Amino acid sequence: MATCIGALDYFCKDRSGSSPHCCSACLPFYAFGEIMKNNLSAKRVLWRYFTLSYIAVLFNTLFYLKQIHYNDTVTILFGLSMYLFYSFLYLFLVFIPVLILEILVRKVLKRHDRSLVRKQCLAVIFGITIVLFTLVQILIFTDKQLFQLYHFHINGFVWNLITTPGGIESLGSSDSTLISVVMIFAGFFALQVALFVMARSGVLQRVSFVSLKFRYQILFPIFLIFLFGFQSFTYGICHLQAKSAVLSASNAFPLYIPVTFRSWAKKFGISPKRTVQLKFNENENDLQLHYPLQSMQYTWDAPDYNIVWLVAESWRADMLDHEIMPQTMAFAKKSTWFLNHYSGGNGTRMGLFSMFYGLYGNYWFEFLHHRKGPVLIDRLIDLDYQMELFTSAKFSYPEFDKTLFVDIPSKNLHEYTKGLSGWENDRRHVTAMIDFLEHREKGRPFFTFMFFESPHAQYYFPEESIIKTPFLKDMNYARMDLENDITLIKNRYINSCHHLDSQLGRIIHYLESNQLLEKTIVIITGDHGEEFMEKGHWGHNSAYTEEQIRVPLVLWLPKGQPQLVTKMTSHLDIPATIMPLFGTTNPASDYSLGHNLLEPTGRTYTVVCDWDSLCYVNHDYKAVFPLQSYNFHKQTTTTRTDQEIADKKRFFTSSKNDLALLMTEINKFNQ
Repeated sequence: MATCIGALDYFCKDRSGSSPHCCSACLPFYAFGEIMKNNLSAKRVLWRYFTLSYIAVLFNTLFYLKQIHYNDTVTILFGLSMYLFYSFLYLFLVFIPVLILEILVRKVLKRHDRSLVRKQCLAVIFGITIVLFTLVQILIFTDKQLFQLYHFHINGFVWNLITTPGGIESLGSSDSTLISVVMIFAGFFALQVALFVMARSGVLQRVSFVSLKFRYQILFPIFLIFLFGFQSFTYGICHLQAKSAVLSASNAFPLYIPVTFRSWAKKFGISPKRTVQLKFNENENDLQLHYPLQSMQYTWDAPDYNIVWLVAESWRADMLDHEIMPQTMAFAKKSTWFLNHYSGGNGTRMGLFSMFYGLYGNYWFEFLHHRKGPVLIDRLIDLDYQMELFTSAKFSYPEFDKTLFVDIPSKNLHEYTKGLSGWENDRRHVTAMIDFLEHREKGRPFFTFMFFESPHAQYYFPEESIIKTPFLKDMNYARMDLENDITLIKNRYINSCHHLDSQLGRIIHYLESNQLLEKTIVIITGDHGEEFMEKGHWGHNSAYTEEQIRVPLVLWLPKGQPQLVTKMTSHLDIPATIMPLFGTTNPASDYSLGHNLLEPTGRTYTVVCDWDSLCYVNHDYKAVFPLQSYNFHKQTTTTRTDQEIADKKRFFTSSKNDLALLMTEINKFNQ
C-alpha cells in the first residue's frame, strides 16, 4: 500500500510539484494523501461524504416517491416522511460499519497520528466507503428498474432467482443490456468517487453533519426520529383502520418496515377493521407434508398410453389463432380445446407445479423441502416408461429437478445449450425429441416433455418467422421505454409465437405421420400468460390479470372426439384427468385439488398463485389474498376481467362458501 500511494503521488504530480492532472482512478488515493497533509479529520471527511451521498440517494429514490397515489394530505405527509427517512436508512445501514471501523482505527493508532500505518488504514476505510456507497446506489437503481418493469421490489423471489443455478440465464438479457448495465454501474462508481473528492475539498467545509454547531447536530437525529415515528404511527393507525391509501403507499419503498398496533389495540378492546379474514397456517414448522392422502391404488389392465407433454413459456390464450399459430390451431380443432383455461400461477414455478401436482402453489415450498415428486411421475416410473425430457431453459431454475422430476435420472433431463438463443434451443430440442421417438424401444410406452423458450422475453425468433412489423430490434432492459416501445415489444412476442407454432407443428406432424396419435396423449399448453401493459404491467409474475394467467390448453386423447370447451378449467385439473387413464382408482381428492376435465360439470372457481399470495377466481370476481397476515392490506378485489368494483361486500357475501372451502384446501395436504 505504501508503494502504491508513493507511486500515485509521483505520477499524479506535474513538474511543478502540484497535482492538477490526477486521473479518475487515482482520485481517491490522491484525496487520502491530501487529507493526511492538511491534517483533515477522517471523521469530518466521512460525514461530508455521507451528506453528499445522501443527497445523491435522494435523487436516486425520487422514482419511488412518484409511484405513490396521493389521495389525501395524510398520504402526502406519509410519502414524504418515508422518502426522507428511508433514503437516509439505505445509506446509513452501510455507513455504520465504516464509522465503527474508523473509531477502532483512531483508538488503536491514536499514538501514531502521522504514521504510515494510519495512512494505509484510512486509505482502506475510504476505499471501503466508496465501494459500499456505490453498492447502495446500484441496488436502488436495480430495484427501481425491477419495480418499473414488473411492479415488485427485490424480494425472496428475486434472491431465489439470483442464487439458483439457471436463474440469471432465465432473464434472457442481451449483450447490449449487459454493456449498458456495466456502463451504468461504472457511472455510479465515478459519481461516488467525485463526491468523495468534493467531500475533502475546502469548498464544502460546511456541508456535513459534524460541521454544524452542537445545537443543530442535536436537531438532526431528532428530526430523523420524528420522521420514523410519524410514518410508523401513521402506518399503524391506518393498518388498524384498513385505510388502503397509506398501506398501498408503503409498498412504493423497498425494505419498508411496517409497525402495527394489533396487540396494543386488543388490550384496549379495539378491533382492527377487516373486510374479510382468511386464516392461513403461517407456522410452517408445525406442518408435515401428507401427500397423497391415501395410498395410491391402481388397476393393472389400463391402456399403456404414451404421453407427449408440450409447454410453452409465457404463452397467453389469445395467441392461438389461425394467423399467428396456424399449425397448432389446426391440431386444436381436431382435439379437445379449452377456451376458458387458467394456469395455476402467474409464473413458471407455480404454473408447472399446478400442472403436474394439481395443487395450489402455496404447497411448492413443502414439496421442494421434502424433494417429493408428483404421483403421476411415480406411476409412469412404476410402469417402466421410457422418458426423455427437454427444456430450452434449466431444470434447476425453478427447481424442477428437485420437485416435478426429482425421481427422473439426470441423464434423461436435457437442458439448453449455452450460447444459443431461445429459438435455436427450441429447434435443437425438437430435433432431439423426434430422434428419441424415432429410435425408442418400440415395445415400451414413453413419456416425453418439452419446455419451449421462444416466447420468453426477449421473445426469440429467426427472420423467417417474422409476421408482425415493426418490432423492437434490441431488447435492452436498461434503456427500454415501456410506454413508447410496448407495441414494438408485443410484435416481437407475436413473431416468437409464430416460431413456436413451427416447432409444435414439427412434433404434431411426426406423431401424425407415424400413427402415434392412436396411442398417445398430447398436452399442449403454456406455463402462464404474458401482459403488454393492457392492465398496467409488462410480462408476468407481477399481477393476476387475465393476460398473465389465461393460457391455451389443447388435449388430444386417443379415440377422443373434437370438442370446444367453454367451461372454466385450470392446470389444477390435468392430473385428475390423466391419472384415471393410467388405472388410478383413488378419487382425485386424494392427490389433487382439481377436477376431471372430461366430466360435464365445471368448476365454480379456481386458484392462481405466486411466490407469496393466491388469487381466487370465480365467474364474476377475482380476490387476491396474501399468504402472510401482515400483508393483509395487499388484499384486492376486482371483477374477473380486472376492473375495480365499488361494492366489495357483495363479493364476500356471494363467495363465502367457496372461501370457507378454500381455507381447508390450502392446508389439506399439510398436517
